[in-house]
Amino acid sequence: MNWKNLAVPFLAAGLTLLAGCSPEEDPVNPEVHSIPSLAADWITDLGPAQGVHEGRWEWTWNSPDSLSGQVFLEISAISPPNQGWKVVWDFQDKGTAPNLNYPIYLEPRDLSVWHAFHWTCPFAKPQGPIPMALPVPVPMRCLPVQSPDYGCLLELLQDLTTPYFDQIVTHWPSFPVPVRIGAASNGPVDLAECLTEALTIWNDDEAIPWFKAEQDASWGVQLIHFPERNLNPSMAAKITRLDSIGRPMRVQILTGNNFHDPGDRPYAVRGFVHELGHALFLWGHSQDMFHCLWRRGPPLVSVPSQDERKAARWWHGLPEGLDLSNYQVCQITRCVNAP
Repeated sequence: MNWKNLAVPFLAAGLTLLAGCSPEEDPVNPEVHSIPSLAADWITDLGPAQGVHEGRWEWTWNSPDSLSGQVFLEISAISPPNQGWKVVWDFQDKGTAPNLNYPIYLEPRDLSVWHAFHWTCPFAKPQGPIPMALPVPVPMRCLPVQSPDYGCLLELLQDLTTPYFDQIVTHWPSFPVPVRIGAASNGPVDLAECLTEALTIWNDDEAIPWFKAEQDASWGVQLIHFPERNLNPSMAAKITRLDSIGRPMRVQILTGNNFHDPGDRPYAVRGFVHELGHALFLWGHSQDMFHCLWRRGPPLVSVPSQDERKAARWWHGLPEGLDLSNYQVCQITRCVNAP
């Protein structure tokens, strides 16, 4: 889920990119700072099942220095198969190339396929909280959701990742994420079993499990139980440790003795499914009452919706450091693009 170094034929152009993005260069002559094409390998689990596939699409671009033109986006599979995609932005076909000292606005000819977005060369501005070393703009597909409360997946993903992460894509070090559970029970309700069941629910139908129980893990998720306390809310997820650049390394799920009757067990499982959604860095809440991350009350469902599963896969399949606030939601009432 990162970007490999550019292929050898592109290295010379890559040097031009570095120079062209430097704010110390003289921006008067666009030819000095422009580049005819950008290319990189995107290592990701996102594939045709998530809406990413090979093809060539026509886009337009414009920038604050009044330049504009045509650009073609080409996506092709890299070798070995199922490892990701080569992404190429070709500005050579028609018109001038952009001056990469300026941000550019990229808009697809077909707004039902891709989201329009703003892009700034990562070398032309100070690094953000998560290093943004991507050498090319990252296209984001328009993908539908089942929820009537959202027009497309991007809109849901922006909603779910604005709190804490400010829509900046952030990853765990690896998957599955270890979960320290330990012994925890309130009389007839075994909270450790409830959390284990919630792990299984999130892991269902995933090629790589999201979570695994691992009692001695030095990072990941940890259950903290207060058997003598009634908590309000009854469960909560908290980020309690960061790495050197501010990415979460420990998420604790806190719970007390609220779930203590045999009939409380299903609600405990629902609560853990909700908190594990936060542990996948979907730190916000949904407007949809049938999502496990519903914002207006205790969860009413025991499993994540397909929308929430898609959001988690895209968040962790997109390049780290990407700012989703730069992308525009679908400009149609409701996205109908497949899948």
